[in-house]
Amino acid sequence: MKFLNFKNNRQKGISSIVGGIFFLVLMTSGFTVYYVALDTQSQMIDTQQIIADTGVAKIKEKFVVAASSDSGDSNRLSLQVVNIGNNAVEIADVWIINKTGIENATRYDLDYRDVSIPVGYSGNILENRAPLYLISDIYDIKIISSLGTIKSVEYDVAGGSNILNAQMVAIPQDVRFGENVTVILMVTNTGEFDVKEVRANTNFDVSPDQCRDPPNLIFGGPSNLAPSQSTMFFWDCILDPPLLNTITFTGNATGLLSGVSVDSNDASDSVVVRDFTSAGGTLILEQELLNRPEIFMVIPSPFGDDPNNLGLWGVNVVNPTPFPMEVSKVTITAITARPQLQDK
Repeated sequence: MKFLNFKNNRQKGISSIVGGIFFLVLMTSGFTVYYVALDTQSQMIDTQQIIADTGVAKIKEKFVVAASSDSGDSNRLSLQVVNIGNNAVEIADVWIINKTGIENATRYDLDYRDVSIPVGYSGNILENRAPLYLISDIYDIKIISSLGTIKSVEYDVAGGSNILNAQMVAIPQDVRFGENVTVILMVTNTGEFDVKEVRANTNFDVSPDQCRDPPNLIFGGPSNLAPSQSTMFFWDCILDPPLLNTITFTGNATGLLSGVSVDSNDASDSVVVRDFTSAGGTLILEQELLNRPEIFMVIPSPFGDDPNNLGLWGVNVVNPTPFPMEVSKVTITAITARPQLQDK
């Protein structure tokens, strides 16, 4: 007779169920871990994509900044921003540090109407906020965009804007009284913006004032200057005694940057007044000298070696600019008359 072992069969059935449940748990856990890993990886990819997009946008974000102040309005600060990149620029805030004072760096919020600068446009980002007035110090100004791009500019209130640079030359340096002295003011646009209607200011100063008549502006009108372009202004006056006085001329220029007035630095130069027995300078001033060097040839007297007829032999090159000029080559062409029969 055969007896069936129901107990063993029941244990095998329970083991199969437990094994199946355990397998399902493992499989579910595995799928869960897999999906969590996929989601984490997807988030990492999205984060990396956002970082990459932000980096690309930051690289494409290009803007330049210029600071100026209106001396006629208690040195009210103006910050011109020009968008020269491929994406719109959004300015987040402005930090101003007084480099000559003891105040801490100060952050200034902007008006929402001024913060966005479209491609190819410019604007004063302080136009609609409460005015910022500066004292005569040197400031370090930082402009920060919403993407984190930082542009810094140093601004000297007393020295004028960082856009127009002025230099002055007075010639001759030792002038005899009763003769003319010419003062030249050269103004250069050293910024990255066009400056309109650049003109010499009327507060041209002569100290001590020994001009027979008020200095007369003989050349130079309003000019529009692109970046790196220059213009020149000329004054002349006749100096009177006392002698041996050092006369200092001082002047500057002004222009319009996006409708806002900007001043150059004050430029100056000096001359000494002498009498007729002292050596004086000789001024050669022609229109052609304003844009290129000029050569003057001087040869000895053709009438022999008498001391009264001796001359200076050589080549004189006149530099019409206030900057050093290096002469690299001088070409001289001699044209002689044909020999005559009596010439042996």
